[in-house]
Amino acid sequence: MTILGILDSILILLSSYMFVVDGLNTVFQKWIFTFILLFIWNLLALNLSLYKAFFNGGLFGKSKILVKMFALFSGFTLSMGLFLNGPFESKLSLIYFLVVFMTLKMGSNHFMVLCFRYLFKKKAPSSRTALLVGTGDNFSKLQNYCTGSLELGYRIIGAIDKNNEGLEHFDVMEKFLSSNVFLDEVIVTLPYYWSTDDIKKTIQICDYHGVRVKYIPDCSFLDFTQSGIGAEVSNNMLIVSLRQNSLDRLPNLIFKRVFDIVFSTMVLLFTSPLFLAISALIKIDSKGPIFYRPIRIGRNGKEFEMYKFRSMMANDPADGGKRSTLANDSRITKIGAILRKISLDELPQFLNVLFGQMSVVGPRPHRKYLDKQLQSEIKNYMLRHYLKPGITGWAQVNGWRGPTETMEQKTNRTLCDLYYIENWSFWLDMKIIWLTLFSKKTHRLAF
Repeated sequence: MTILGILDSILILLSSYMFVVDGLNTVFQKWIFTFILLFIWNLLALNLSLYKAFFNGGLFGKSKILVKMFALFSGFTLSMGLFLNGPFESKLSLIYFLVVFMTLKMGSNHFMVLCFRYLFKKKAPSSRTALLVGTGDNFSKLQNYCTGSLELGYRIIGAIDKNNEGLEHFDVMEKFLSSNVFLDEVIVTLPYYWSTDDIKKTIQICDYHGVRVKYIPDCSFLDFTQSGIGAEVSNNMLIVSLRQNSLDRLPNLIFKRVFDIVFSTMVLLFTSPLFLAISALIKIDSKGPIFYRPIRIGRNGKEFEMYKFRSMMANDPADGGKRSTLANDSRITKIGAILRKISLDELPQFLNVLFGQMSVVGPRPHRKYLDKQLQSEIKNYMLRHYLKPGITGWAQVNGWRGPTETMEQKTNRTLCDLYYIENWSFWLDMKIIWLTLFSKKTHRLAF
């Protein structure tokens, strides 16, 4: 909803002018900081579908999204305040800004809901009038959707269900359209087993009476997928994309990539002394290279060389090893045991993230032989390759890292990966990163 986005931006500018601006020294700092606040809020709103849920979601759903928005926005704002330690005269100005903005936001939300619902209900005669025509499950869904979603602006004045009419539905349509001069639209949804001629005739009747038509094709193919779908029109062809996920949308993809670059750069910079210390300890502890560089399977099945700190005396060949690491594995070095226990052997993978081969969060990359094995054993396993593999993931924080020896381990790891793909959000990424650091489940099977 554009009007809601504009209103939120105005509230941020107002709150920022009242408090944050006074805490900064130069005009340049004031403008840059305010622009960053606006940019972050709108990115988070897009990512969490804040404005789409404004009308459709219930009170709990909307409140849940708002809490996530405020938590993330506050975290970003306060983090910037700590990062820009010099320019701020008082950190309290940021607290005041957040409190005032959130208060104004909650008040404006309530006011806008009341305004829009008043317009949709009381001004119904000025809304679009519509006739629904069809049969089957889609027809029932359409009736419920149009009458239950006030923001659509429809006033349904009739519904013709072919299965419940004694007369041929064409005759019923003719009579209805002839007697309703002010009808704006006819929404048609017919099942796949209707003939093309029947559909054409239905549309011709609407054209004869000068009424616009919206046609909803039968979507029986949705039975084959539990994921989202997307559609586009090209050269008069309707092209439907099955199993579309949030990261197929360019803004989300850019947002995740920018986060990956910024987060990885910060991690590598802050841990650079640790990086050097670990490298030295590995060379002192045992002979061999500092890095272990196995071949892993990435997005769309592409192979890449993954970086890890070497933690074993001897490793399987990078592209063909089939021996998984076990508890008390004799190949693990002394320093390697410590690194693996606290997952510091994974630290060099942030280089893979910078190179664009991995993401901070995503399904863990597997060896080629394991991919082939799980492909034949686990339903929909290969769908996990829709996204870049991650340093950590939903499966890992739920305790499904380590061996894949039993069917339970294989199935639950795959189910977690598919859940992540279908439900990705920036909030979920933040939750996974937090659990990676502080959850006992994450490190339970680290060896």
